[in-house]
Amino acid sequence: MTEESQTSEAFIKEIFEESGIAKPQEDEERISKIISQTRRNVGTRDFILLTFVRFWLVLTEIVCKIFARQAKNTDYKPKKSP
Repeated sequence: MTEESQTSEAFIKEIFEESGIAKPQEDEERISKIISQTRRNVGTRDFILLTFVRFWLVLTEIVCKIFARQAKNTDYKPKKSP
């Protein structure tokens, strides 16, 4: 029986193939999924933040109008000096 001698490059390549370390396609798919998930999360966060800010702006506008009407309807009578 003769044993084949492998070169160091072939031996290293075989080790990588057996271990499953060198799988660039799976890594690229995983990175792509992470990026798309992050984009969705950022889009969702921005939409929620925009909705929240818009809600407070509308609420502030309504409250300001209410206070302005109340101040407008009061009669201002200056005090008479003696």
